[in-house]
Amino acid sequence: MRNYIIALVILLTAITQPARAEQVSTLTMAKDITLQLVEAINSKSYQQQREFVEKYIDADTLARVGGVNSYADYLAAESHFHGGFHFDSIAFVDEDATPLRADAYLTSENTQFAYRTELTFSEQLPMQITRLRFRAEPEQVAAKDKPTTDNAVNLLRQYLQHLSANEAFSGSVMVTKNNKAILKYSSGLASKRFDIKNNIETRFNLASMNKMFTAVTILKLVADGQLSLTDPMVKYLPLNTDDKQLKKIQIRHLLSHTSGIGSVNCEQGQNSIVESWQDCMQTLAKVTMNFSPGSQYRYSNDGMLVLGLIIEKLTHQTYYQAINTHVFAPAGMHNTECLDLQYPVKNAAIGYDYHGVAKQWRNNLFIHEKRGGPAGGCYSSAPDMMKFVEALLKHQLLDDEMLSQAFSAQVALGAENYGLGFTVRSVNGQKVVGHSGAFPGVSTHLDINLDSRFSIVILSNHSFAARPVLAKFQQLF
Repeated sequence: MRNYIIALVILLTAITQPARAEQVSTLTMAKDITLQLVEAINSKSYQQQREFVEKYIDADTLARVGGVNSYADYLAAESHFHGGFHFDSIAFVDEDATPLRADAYLTSENTQFAYRTELTFSEQLPMQITRLRFRAEPEQVAAKDKPTTDNAVNLLRQYLQHLSANEAFSGSVMVTKNNKAILKYSSGLASKRFDIKNNIETRFNLASMNKMFTAVTILKLVADGQLSLTDPMVKYLPLNTDDKQLKKIQIRHLLSHTSGIGSVNCEQGQNSIVESWQDCMQTLAKVTMNFSPGSQYRYSNDGMLVLGLIIEKLTHQTYYQAINTHVFAPAGMHNTECLDLQYPVKNAAIGYDYHGVAKQWRNNLFIHEKRGGPAGGCYSSAPDMMKFVEALLKHQLLDDEMLSQAFSAQVALGAENYGLGFTVRSVNGQKVVGHSGAFPGVSTHLDINLDSRFSIVILSNHSFAARPVLAKFQQLF
């Protein structure tokens, strides 16, 4: 019997050793690629960063983002922002999952934070990266260990000054407690060409943050009885289509990014958000669905465009007039507007992204739409965004019932961290709502802590700048 057991152990060891060896080998390859990534970023050499992209970034990924040069530009911008990375560790999220995903922890020289670097790898050899994302990971600090409010304000201001000195922040930050300002900070240049400084009233491109304005306008129309959250989209936008899934899309699906709607390529108009309603309806009728409505979450700018069309249909106003009527005017946001950038605009920051080839800052005026819309791109100042927060919390825009729905994650629809136009998260055990925005030369964030009553708005005309500021805020407040 004893000999039988020994033989069985030897057999099982022989079977499992190759699998373990393969796991170790796979993790070693993932670590080697990550170290090559760190070396490329730390080199400050665009050529070395481009060579890394050619060798280690998956071809389908490159095709999706615009090719080798586009990805190399992204790495060069990250390199300038961080100044360099120090490799800490790497581990697989799930060793049995497909595709293989690992989290590497890299410490940024400029931001002084560890970044959880999400890496997804190709299934076939040679191993390549199919997805890469950097996320600042602040250490969790218990409430009893946090500094006093006055000390926290001073520490955050010092951190902002440090980032600004290293070109890792340019913009405005405002913090409030119970709707009272306790910190106002501005740095950097609104125009690098003309050496115009940012100030607290400077208007910044919000990117996706103004999805909240679209959502609030829709919810006000719901409260007024002009539509219902469970109404089908086609009730307001009659489409000549036999697609049963498309007909199932409801207003709440569009608000929570659970509609499954694919790409809606409608030409932007001068006043209306689309050039031709007839052409856009034909395009929308033929749109490809990604999944059944209400079954999962997938962030969708196209869903917000559709909500903008519904707003124009019901209000008989342009989208721009409607959000002014329903959001900006009642909240007193007189410094907020969807600016038409083909005309002169006052006190508006130009966005800048670091260009690795030229080794200098490059403006973003030639790569975004001339005017923002329902999905993003309107302009506001830090004080105006805090007026928006105050109007929400004082129920000047939405009543308690409607605001509660907006601030509740739509878990039943597949959206675990998204409500109706607002992100919904738990931070240090407290409920936080808001939204972020990102685009080359734009980095923005709004957090409203419903428990502590602290709020922060971060508006920057540099790429990547908002996240480390938010991470420091979450440590301190």
